[in-house]
Amino acid sequence: MSLNAQTQEECSTEDSYLNDFNINYSKSTNANEFLTDEPIVLNIYFWGINRDDGSSANPLTELKVLESIARINKAFNQYNIYFKLLGYDNSSFNSTTFYNSSGTHDDGHGSNSSIGEMLGYAQMNNNQFYVPNAINCYVPREIYRGVGQAFGIGSNVFWINDLALAGHTITHELGHCLGLLHTFSGFSSSNCEHVTRNPNDPNYNADNRGDRIVDTAAAPQSLPVDPSNCSYIGNDVDCQGTPYVIPLADSQNYMSYTPDNCRTNFSPGQVVRMHETIEADEDLINTYNDVASLYLPYKGEYYYGGYSPNIIPPHFQPGFDYTFVSCTGDYQRPSDYDDTSFYYRSDSTNTYDRDYLGPIIHENHSAIIIHQLDSNQARKCYSNYNKTANRGKVTKFEDNRFSPNVTVTPKDSIQINNPNLIDELSNGLYVIERNFPNGTTEQQVISKYND
Repeated sequence: MSLNAQTQEECSTEDSYLNDFNINYSKSTNANEFLTDEPIVLNIYFWGINRDDGSSANPLTELKVLESIARINKAFNQYNIYFKLLGYDNSSFNSTTFYNSSGTHDDGHGSNSSIGEMLGYAQMNNNQFYVPNAINCYVPREIYRGVGQAFGIGSNVFWINDLALAGHTITHELGHCLGLLHTFSGFSSSNCEHVTRNPNDPNYNADNRGDRIVDTAAAPQSLPVDPSNCSYIGNDVDCQGTPYVIPLADSQNYMSYTPDNCRTNFSPGQVVRMHETIEADEDLINTYNDVASLYLPYKGEYYYGGYSPNIIPPHFQPGFDYTFVSCTGDYQRPSDYDDTSFYYRSDSTNTYDRDYLGPIIHENHSAIIIHQLDSNQARKCYSNYNKTANRGKVTKFEDNRFSPNVTVTPKDSIQINNPNLIDELSNGLYVIERNFPNGTTEQQVISKYND
């Protein structure tokens, strides 16, 4: 069966995997303790799967990766689960077999390869296409039996076809990776999840049937909704003939089969189960990172000296609300996450909201506020005066105060980068201006007395 990923997804993750997943779940619906704990940060890595010759009809790009990391953080951060983009590879995993694992290949043959076969191939040759300390997201052209599939309920591996990457299928599959079943699990069996939510009703079985989550409604797989408000408009019945009762929150659940634009939430019981899975599953435990990692760039680097005109500046992953504020200190490299001793001003140098997908760059002389984590504390002050300029000037205030009576001395690249520049100045008040190849300018005020 093939379904349009933009309106309704066909997920081929097997709910029966739960039978092999031995975790002593509390079945609680009180998520408060998990929402106030230290945030859980999980690494994630993206793999684009191409044809044997490295080509793809819809290749994985950096923008697609950034859109995905922003989407999943916006979905999960409210539940105290964060994802750190560890990286992506869109050019190494070249296999026509797994690029199009469902249907006909360019050579006229089909493979119908499973996610297990793909993972086995990825882990060959010392984990060539697999990162053990991350959740691995594989993006081929097509996958066998649907548009997305997790390797198991509780797993650090899933794949999703390239067209479905643009929607909430990735959120759905990550839900499986973190321990969740479909809300409609087992709906067609003779011992399905019953509609009643009264624990004293002899027909109550929400705690051990269906998705085993008591605060999600029993549901059929097909969940027709009113497109104007996503409310359930079906008339299906459970295996006892009781009409399904689907609250709006359930037709908007990420683990249901409803249009992509309807899916907006996980239930408190699902949040508890995800946190309990993350804390117990070894594959997921191996993907743990710390909160400080979210204050590190996903690409680029800081530099503290030497002429490096082609260096890529530090770029940060989207999906958060950032404010970069002016800071002062001697930090050739950004200060440690736990070092909050530097001074910073409340006025911002740059601000980016969580929907912004353009470059988010940590500029010199600024510190980072990530509002989803801590709106009251800037971290990672980067204040480096050793960067190499290509020209500059020294302005001396002859009256030893800021006045029009000045002497301006232009400096070439050698002179402005002279490590003894300040030592060689006579006593007085100066402004040293350094101009850099990228068009930025830095000014340093020097008040020198008694050498």
